[in-house]
Amino acid sequence: PPPPASKKGGKVPKAPLLPPPPEAPPPEGKSGRKGPPPPPPVPRSRVALAKADASSSLPVLPYLSGVKMENQHVYQIPEEVRMEIFELRTKFKFSNAELAAAVGRTGGANPGQAVNRFLNATGGIGENMNIYTPLAHFVEKMRIYEKRPKSQKRKQLEKDAERRPGKKPLLVSDLKTTSGSSRGAMAPAGAGASA
Repeated sequence: PPPPASKKGGKVPKAPLLPPPPEAPPPEGKSGRKGPPPPPPVPRSRVALAKADASSSLPVLPYLSGVKMENQHVYQIPEEVRMEIFELRTKFKFSNAELAAAVGRTGGANPGQAVNRFLNATGGIGENMNIYTPLAHFVEKMRIYEKRPKSQKRKQLEKDAERRPGKKPLLVSDLKTTSGSSRGAMAPAGAGASA
């Protein structure tokens, strides 16, 4: 269809010309100018935050095969294990796959996937995951390797375990007491969380 005629002489008025869009800077090396650096990626999880903060100058994880634990008990709830791993990411450079290999979980197409699922869980979730106990043992070996002292909570759990020979320690997220009772969820190490 022909354009609608205007009242003046039958021609359609032309639309005003818009200024051209600003040109993007040329890529580095093409014209000698360096363009602005790309914006940093937005971290989507605590794991991504830890990776974003990690510097490439950090050392790799130490080899812990020579570090011996006193026993095979687990003294930390899943959330405490996760927090220890996030803290380790500020001191050492490692991926989830490298952490999986460090705890002896190298099978499958993506060995870091179990570590990733565990680290992205929250609260007490994770007690039933197969990776929880190896990661808790790894965190304990790192405590020994770094020559860090046992926490007050850990000492209390060991005392409680001595009173119950042959039993697993009762894990308590917070041993601070109010009027003689413990706060926090208690469950045997490695047992499923009760809701």
